[in-house]
Amino acid sequence: PLDLTWSCYQEEETACGVCDSCLLRLRAFAEAGASDPIPYRRAVPVGGSRLGIRR
Repeated sequence: PLDLTWSCYQEEETACGVCDSCLLRLRAFAEAGASDPIPYRRAVPVGGSRLGIRR
């Protein structure tokens, strides 16, 4: 069911991958050790400093 959820602020067919909501979602999946099942228009490296994840 997670592939049916949506967090992006943009009203597009594909999530943008760069808005605050997308970044928060990507961070949550990364911290849970899971991959996000929805496609993003712009790929953001998981675990990158932009997501605020410390390793």
